[in-house]
Amino acid sequence: MEGDSFAAYAPGGEHVIRAHGGARLAYIVPSPELIEQTSFAHLLGKATIQEKANLEIISTGSDAMTRLQNFLQDLGSLATNTPQAMSNAQVFRHMEQVLMELLVAAYSSRGPEGGNTGRAPHSRRRVLHKIDELLRSKATEPVYVTDLCTVAGISQPTLYRVFYDTFQINPKRYLQLRRLHLARERLQDSSNPAQSVSTIAFDCGFWQLGRFGQAYRELFGETPSQTLRRSRNGAPKIS
Repeated sequence: MEGDSFAAYAPGGEHVIRAHGGARLAYIVPSPELIEQTSFAHLLGKATIQEKANLEIISTGSDAMTRLQNFLQDLGSLATNTPQAMSNAQVFRHMEQVLMELLVAAYSSRGPEGGNTGRAPHSRRRVLHKIDELLRSKATEPVYVTDLCTVAGISQPTLYRVFYDTFQINPKRYLQLRRLHLARERLQDSSNPAQSVSTIAFDCGFWQLGRFGQAYRELFGETPSQTLRRSRNGAPKIS
């Protein structure tokens, strides 16, 4: 990643340093052969290097690239300042979803050839039925955009179009609201007093606690800590 472009490796175009000792992270780096060949890029030419490395250099819009870079910086800060969040499965899934969305946005902003909007679903009723079934089966779990696409068998652009036409809201916002309500239910549950606001936020896929608190307060008119404190004091719920 550099400037307004990034490299996308095809399967087999990368060299993976496998982690040992139970580590959950690994580095993906150019192979030694690629590094050597890149040294002679001025002789071989950019196209030859891309072909040999089985990768594509994607030039994208500055806004999309800035969002991608800011996200990676946020990840670095999270790993440094809140390392416990990195071991939470839902936080990891949410970060993966955001990264994929940013990469797709960066890839799609290349120009007309990257602007594929997907095909209309064969049956909107079937799509909505599949989505409803998934949401009901995971009533107490966070769900993400890719989960809806997978179960309905449609692309993200098509999913966005279905949601806009049916609910006048995009699926990402809908699922965020759903996760906020899920977090509120857990904050109001007095059966597990050991849970903290941060633990509940992480379990619901919110890894930026400041933004979680702001979104929660805007939706419910109080902070997550106020909800949790009231539930522990035995006060009645506020709908």
